[in-house]
Amino acid sequence: MSKIYKTDNGKYRAEVPYKYQGKYKKAKKTFDKKAAAVLWVAETEKLKNENVDALGSPDVLFVDYFDDWVKTYKVGVLRDATLWNYRNTSQVLHRLAPGIKLKSMTRPVVQKLINQYGLEVATSTLQTFSVHITGALREAYADGIINRDPTVKIIVHGQTIEKKKNYLEADEYDALMKYLESQPWTKVNFYVYTALLSGARIGEIVALMTSDIDFKSHTIHIQRTQIKVLSGTPRPYLFGPTKTKSSDRIIQMPDRWFAALKQYRQENSNVNSDYIFGPKFLTAQTYSNNLTKILRAAGVNDNITPHGLRHSHASHLISAGVSLEYVSERLGHQNVYITQKIYVHFLNKDRVVQNDFAMKIL
Repeated sequence: MSKIYKTDNGKYRAEVPYKYQGKYKKAKKTFDKKAAAVLWVAETEKLKNENVDALGSPDVLFVDYFDDWVKTYKVGVLRDATLWNYRNTSQVLHRLAPGIKLKSMTRPVVQKLINQYGLEVATSTLQTFSVHITGALREAYADGIINRDPTVKIIVHGQTIEKKKNYLEADEYDALMKYLESQPWTKVNFYVYTALLSGARIGEIVALMTSDIDFKSHTIHIQRTQIKVLSGTPRPYLFGPTKTKSSDRIIQMPDRWFAALKQYRQENSNVNSDYIFGPKFLTAQTYSNNLTKILRAAGVNDNITPHGLRHSHASHLISAGVSLEYVSERLGHQNVYITQKIYVHFLNKDRVVQNDFAMKIL
């Protein structure tokens, strides 16, 4: 019989008994919250009732083992947005390796599978795929389900895919700002304006509450974001903590944003007093579709995604000479190296200017 009990250190221990190869064993896992433990037990019991071995067997299909492994060890532990990435890996396995058994996942087979997917995607995407499947295989080996570790010295090398430009140049940034300030403050217009001036993620902006705004110091507190379901789409009206601890941040906003906020509220009497972009929350797709229309109306020919507004904010500051450390903190990155990696192309542009300046001095 499955059970959940509280340990001495305040955590919750879940146990699900099962029969494997004629022997009775227990699947065990520890959680910080009781709700996560209850969900794990329910998922594991469901797998048992469907006659699927939650911990796998050498004769099961690898894709089935992988799906069960994710349900058993990842659901209830990882954020939904992260689980979405595992769902993508599962879809690839169902497409590229639907009939391969777990015991047949030898090192050459694993390498060929990675090579095959590598013909379609960039190295960064392939690395995520590799981490997921090798993680599952290593645990199968550690549990004694397979007798060899097939992940030793696996090589990951995908396509060199040139990334599509997803930011606005300085003149495009200015043109868009000028256009927005000349238009009525609809929910979409004010969202785009807020993204350009804050650099916050779409989910963080949608989750903004009136209580997050300090009208005296002219700051906003980014402390929550819209939660995604496994399909990758935000779940309406449901918000949770920010992406990382460093994403919880207080950032300064210019006077023009507060003036626009006042006008936005005057022009939208139905705006919820708690959530800036409530009470009816628009979908991410709605913002994306309307952004394209706004860009065209502003005379901007380049097409960017809503996340491209965040990149545009960062590039605008970096191009103007604002320090990378400040931009990193404003964006909520865990460290400045992440910022440097993402915006290296802007730093390279600035390096040319700095070289010319240095040569003049020398």
